[in-house]
Amino acid sequence: IVGGHLLAHDRAFIVRLVAGVISIVFVAAVGQVVYLPFHANFVLFNDGVIRSLFRTDLLQFFAIHSIFLLLIVSWLVFTWRERLTSALSVITRAPVSGTGFRGWVWQVALVLVAAVVAALSLIGFVTVAFTAVISVAVLGAGLAARRAALPGSRYSLVAVAMVVMAMALTAGVDVFTVKDDIDRMNTVFKFYLQAWVLLAMASAYFLWVLADAGKLSPANLRAGRGLWLGVLAVVAVGVMVYPVLGTRDRNASKFEYNGLALDGMAYMETAVYRDAEGPLTLKYDLDAIRWLQESVDGSPIIIEGLSDQYRWGNRISVYTGLPAVIGWDWHQRQQRTKYAYDVTTRRREVVRFYESPLPSVAIEVLDKYGVRYVYVGEMERAKYPATGLLKFEQMAPDGLVQVYPTPGSDLDTPVVIYEYTPRD
Repeated sequence: IVGGHLLAHDRAFIVRLVAGVISIVFVAAVGQVVYLPFHANFVLFNDGVIRSLFRTDLLQFFAIHSIFLLLIVSWLVFTWRERLTSALSVITRAPVSGTGFRGWVWQVALVLVAAVVAALSLIGFVTVAFTAVISVAVLGAGLAARRAALPGSRYSLVAVAMVVMAMALTAGVDVFTVKDDIDRMNTVFKFYLQAWVLLAMASAYFLWVLADAGKLSPANLRAGRGLWLGVLAVVAVGVMVYPVLGTRDRNASKFEYNGLALDGMAYMETAVYRDAEGPLTLKYDLDAIRWLQESVDGSPIIIEGLSDQYRWGNRISVYTGLPAVIGWDWHQRQQRTKYAYDVTTRRREVVRFYESPLPSVAIEVLDKYGVRYVYVGEMERAKYPATGLLKFEQMAPDGLVQVYPTPGSDLDTPVVIYEYTPRD
């Protein structure tokens, strides 16, 4: 935000700086107020960092960030070779007046950078050394372009800052890891997401610069540029393969392929889910979910069956947004260990709710968690004994009444939804 104000042309420097600081204070204040309930109640168990015991292999780093690195290096080559060659010689040469100190500074700085890179490589931080090289090269190009007053150099500093920050983030996870993380998995996951976004925005800008300079045009194509365009095309197509074929292959492990759509529930119209207990026809859940979306007001609590991790469990709370007695429980038990007992207790009580043939057990759970709707679908029928599910049909005197399908309806579905109203 401050950088954006400083890059403006139409005001004095001090005015731009003050405006940036005021904007930062405003954003920080609003951010605190609107998230105050979160800040007041959030409990962090994995606080602090430790030295990382793992390193990112350089080839894996290239594979993850290939398209971005190619565009960054391409911009570097273009900027240094075609726009800064003469400007750099003016900046770094020793003036006749004897004030050649500036030239020596550049040379000493390059030697120090080379020494640091070599040292990092020797002690096993090869990827960190590579990110240092990219950071120094990009920052040097940005500052040199600004020094030489090249057109657009003022604004290229934004993209330069994004690349340097991204390189710092990716290097940081090779040095530090959040305490109690599992083999730094979440540390890399979260920080690489931030780096990915920064590199994507900067690379998009660099691609535009190259296109604006005519480097993507097939006119007057030489061997070197032709080779570069070929590599860029191959990488661009390559990185677009995974979102399509990778997603399809991942889905095929659990679903029958049924086409592509932008509607996040459309697949349920025809999909059959292959669960451990047998196939589940998702159309039945889809119809019930739509009924809940259209018929239920507010945020009443529901109870639904449980499954193993990464399976079909919690699908009703996921697609309706209604709170459930227990949702995805593993991350809570794993990352908030002091609450693990309470989470596990809820899971046991949901299982007992569906398995026990006693209405009194069901009423105890319903009252304890303030449940309004009870869901019994194909998954519940596959995972829990029929004797446990049969009791719901006999609990109308206790306030548990079937509301879906409407009694007397000719709708052919294995899904039944009950509404619970506690008896005084």
